[in-house]
Amino acid sequence: VKKNGIDRYTGRVNLDQKISKFVKTGITLTLSRNETHGDGGSLTSAASFNPLIPIKEEDGTWGINPLTSYMANPVAMLDITQNSKKDRVLANSYIEVKPLENLTLKVNGGFDRQAQKNGSYIPGHLGDNYNNGTAYIAQGDKVDYLFDFTANYLKKIGNHNINALVGYSFERFTQETVMAGNSNFLTDAFLYHYLWGGAAERPAVGSGASKREMASFFGRINYSLMDRYLLTATLRADGSSVFAENNRWGYFPSVALAWRFTEEEFMEPLQNTLSNGKLRLTYGKTGNSSAMEGAISYYKAGYEHVFGDKNSAGVYLNQIGNPDLTWETTTEWNVGLDLGFFNNRLNVTAEYYNRVIYDLLSSRKLLSYHEVTSIQANIGKTQSQGFELTINTENMRTPNFSWTSDFTFSFYRDKWKERDPSWNPGIHEKYKAPIRAIYAYVSDGLIQPGDEVPQMPGAIPGQVKIRDTGSYIYNEDGSIQVDTHGKPLRSKDPDGEINDADKILLGSSDPGYLLGLNNSLRFKNFDLNIYFYGQLNLWNNGSYKRTWLSGGANIDRGYNMPVTLQDTWSHDNMDAIYPTMLPSTAGYGSGDYFWKKIWFIRCRNITLGYTFPKQFINKWSSNLRVYAEVTNPFVLTSYDGLDPETDTANVSYPNMQGISIGVNVSF
Repeated sequence: VKKNGIDRYTGRVNLDQKISKFVKTGITLTLSRNETHGDGGSLTSAASFNPLIPIKEEDGTWGINPLTSYMANPVAMLDITQNSKKDRVLANSYIEVKPLENLTLKVNGGFDRQAQKNGSYIPGHLGDNYNNGTAYIAQGDKVDYLFDFTANYLKKIGNHNINALVGYSFERFTQETVMAGNSNFLTDAFLYHYLWGGAAERPAVGSGASKREMASFFGRINYSLMDRYLLTATLRADGSSVFAENNRWGYFPSVALAWRFTEEEFMEPLQNTLSNGKLRLTYGKTGNSSAMEGAISYYKAGYEHVFGDKNSAGVYLNQIGNPDLTWETTTEWNVGLDLGFFNNRLNVTAEYYNRVIYDLLSSRKLLSYHEVTSIQANIGKTQSQGFELTINTENMRTPNFSWTSDFTFSFYRDKWKERDPSWNPGIHEKYKAPIRAIYAYVSDGLIQPGDEVPQMPGAIPGQVKIRDTGSYIYNEDGSIQVDTHGKPLRSKDPDGEINDADKILLGSSDPGYLLGLNNSLRFKNFDLNIYFYGQLNLWNNGSYKRTWLSGGANIDRGYNMPVTLQDTWSHDNMDAIYPTMLPSTAGYGSGDYFWKKIWFIRCRNITLGYTFPKQFINKWSSNLRVYAEVTNPFVLTSYDGLDPETDTANVSYPNMQGISIGVNVSF
């Protein structure tokens, strides 16, 4: 696609210097520039624009669909300019001193500066909807500072090993932004570099700035007995400027226990088979202060008013402060098992975790008479449970050939545990539903001529039939029964009407299972790496090839349509698999008709390399390797759209395929 692409430049320097036996220092510097060039959305336009309309009319103007004059010609959209430039400087330096044999003091400082500039210009010749040319420029400057000091003490006493660390850190995050825009230009020649050449009645302008800080005191102790019984305990005290002074600090402890049971005497008979065995148990808390300034009230300019013949800017309350706002806290415990077999040629790690997040930082609605309709608050609680399995194998090992494999399998389940007390659910919503829940009507095929569907007034043949799934359960006094959370109860008997109560919890938009497989092979000086990953049991609502077929508005306005249009229901195609294109006054949609579970396994990359023998590179280099890498060569999937990962109801870019060739040289 013309003008679409990215240019990236990066450089990195690491310097370490040992000044004396007791002092060491170093610096790391990373520089990067990313330049991206967009296409203005021409891909979506090209897929939906009527292909019977010429690119240009006889008079030289761009061809436009008169039924969709708001949609620009996709070839004309290639003249849209969208450029973004992002420069980043990431620097870090340290000095390390050992005043005593077992004590190490370290001071570390760094900063991360990101400067970004975006510019866009939509030419005036695209149509009346683009105001004779529209230009925008936005620029942002973000700088983060970090300072920390640590003291680390190591001591071994007989079978006891102690590693203790204490420290302090300080971070500051600053950001400034500015933007400007104009329209109604006499010429497109200057793009967004000539904002004062526009004649908009009121050009757009805006700016903003923010600053937040965080300080932390922390300590950690690692203790091991005979390298068999292991203990790690930590405590953090974090303070953030986003909270009021009375709630600024949060305290987050954690403890981890491990037992290397293969070091026990009773395991000696199995040492030829079980070479490593460790049982782990961890419990701890972490805090999240987010980026919200929710504890303070502030005002914002805006809400223009007309006094006489002049526009006057005003100031209004934008946020009500909440001095009781406090840290969002995650409590997690997990148990893990590490096993190594046959001199660690087969390693298995299994882990189960249970995570609860409470005092969620979110927005709570206020009563309608308030000037501001919401306030930041700590509300709700979520729970996540998951399992992770990793298997590493050394399949073959000879002087000239080796082959290793790494397999991962995991799943997680996120759900609500407690809701905001002011939560006002729909009758179909469940209190402890998945966080990313999918609700839908139950579809029951397509309506055929002669079918009676009184619960869907206005329905027509070919439309998706929605099932009447239940009715309210009433008490003797005529009131509706509710559960412990106040949710109305429904029976399974049809009640003759379709409403939100007929929707069901279909599932979650999270994948059911995730897996990965990495294979590394070496033959003499050649190396080959192949990596796969995938997702199973993933709900999908269908690609544009199906969702564009609904409603009838698109075809009435002369949109381009996918070839699946031939499989839509009509009087001479009653066995079609897709609903009719004709519009209906029974507005219940398609329910779960298009929802289905898919899977995919993608080959992420294949890398082939060759390392030159030492005698070839002689003395001028210590290592020389050339390689070629193929990214996203293929995907195996049950999905019939463009890409099972990126597809939406509109046309979106699939994962890109690419080839890289590189050289690694060490001196």
